[in-house]
Amino acid sequence: MTDVLNGRWIFIISLFLIVISLLRGIYSIRQINPLQKVKIKYGQWLSLAVALVCLMLGFTRIAKYSFLSVPVLGFLVLGIISLLIWLKISWSDKEALISPQLFKNLRFSMQLIAYCFAKIATLALGFIFPSMCKPLIMDPFLWLVGLHFQVR
Repeated sequence: MTDVLNGRWIFIISLFLIVISLLRGIYSIRQINPLQKVKIKYGQWLSLAVALVCLMLGFTRIAKYSFLSVPVLGFLVLGIISLLIWLKISWSDKEALISPQLFKNLRFSMQLIAYCFAKIATLALGFIFPSMCKPLIMDPFLWLVGLHFQVR
């Protein structure tokens, strides 16, 4: 199957399913409340987006560079500074994108951190698992070697 379908087919099939879901949702989901005009908070959006992108780039570069190098520590510091800017902007806003007061609740914060770690681990396994399985699929003899070492 992997000889016929490559990684691009995952996105093609996903796009097809997304279009089907969109069309079904347009006709089956009803609007209960009247629509309201919402003011977009560009400062909160921008600072949060910059923070998340910089933190993601910083953490992904740890595998390639030293932790104290500019590509890693620079992005992490920039991400933390952007998070602090978002915190300062959002703290006094009554209608913030994400209310920082949510994080005062320790139980919520710990569950959120656990959820994020679980998502990161799932994402990592999604990349590692196919690359580890491909040699086993290509060489059936490796299955026997794996079974031999599991029995002992």
